[in-house]
Amino acid sequence: QPHVMEEILNKWKEFDLDNVKNELDSQIQEVTENRDQCNASRKELSESTKNFKALTAQQKVKNFSGLLRTYQQEVNKLTKRSKFVETCFLKLYSEIATLPDPVSIAQHNIDQSMNSKRVGELELENQKLKQELEEYQTEFKDIKNQEVTIRKLEDENKKYKQNMEDMLDLRISQIQTELQEKHLKE
Repeated sequence: QPHVMEEILNKWKEFDLDNVKNELDSQIQEVTENRDQCNASRKELSESTKNFKALTAQQKVKNFSGLLRTYQQEVNKLTKRSKFVETCFLKLYSEIATLPDPVSIAQHNIDQSMNSKRVGELELENQKLKQELEEYQTEFKDIKNQEVTIRKLEDENKKYKQNMEDMLDLRISQIQTELQEKHLKE
């Protein structure tokens, strides 16, 4: 198994993915430029064809070879463009086709490593999480108790406030009565 992994790794090193990416980047740039040039050329060809159609029969005979040459140039450009893309694709395909798929062996190694190494780690983590959960549950109970206490205190505060207001109203009423009596006596 280790020998097979080493062989796969060596083949991927030989493939040199970074270099292949750089080549693909430059090829993509050239493909894009060719595409843009073909689009512009096709527009020019379309305009030339429209102009040709507008000519008289005698002018058409005279200008036909030029238009035909323009069409042939366009066909040659498209052929060149197609060959370039095909060459790039076939080169990349031939390089990739010979590479072994590292996924199955990598997955197997990962699975083996996970099975042997992580079981203990997961058990420790599970115990830790259980302890944290218990702590959070205790904290949650404390918070609930605090909420109950806060509500009780708020209710007591309201009652006290109401009592104070009632006492104040009563005292104001008493003072008013006293003042009225005193005022009536005078």
